[in-house]
Amino acid sequence: MRTDTIESARTEKEANLKPESPPKAERDIEWIEHSPLYRLVTSQADGFGVVLGSIVPGQSFGAGPSYRRTGLWGGKLGFAVQARVSVNESYLGRFDVSLSHLFGDHAFLNFTVTENGTQHLKHYLVDLVRSWAAPVRIRNCLGMVTNT
Repeated sequence: MRTDTIESARTEKEANLKPESPPKAERDIEWIEHSPLYRLVTSQADGFGVVLGSIVPGQSFGAGPSYRRTGLWGGKLGFAVQARVSVNESYLGRFDVSLSHLFGDHAFLNFTVTENGTQHLKHYLVDLVRSWAAPVRIRNCLGMVTNT
């Protein structure tokens, strides 16, 4: 008799099972993370976007345009270009190239070039326009090949 009661309770519970749904707060966070505006501001979407971040760590915060493209050359090549300017006239320009899935998925290459400073941006742009052939100073250049 007791085993029949337990078995009927199990059968009833199995018949009324519903898939577990995440809490409302978790659903809201996931909705925000997948929204186009969030992907635009965090530079996760291909195409034009907005970039926010520091120019010189601990000194200035900047904002500016960015462009990102991934999935080129059969999904192996991606690049990003961004520029940031702050209210204290600091600036940062950055160019990233990444090659992934090299040598049968055993290596990748990330290459980053940045140019930043606290010069007056208007003077920098005027000098650049006056002399199109002027060499660009590259202060920080990082290239890395890693065997995975």
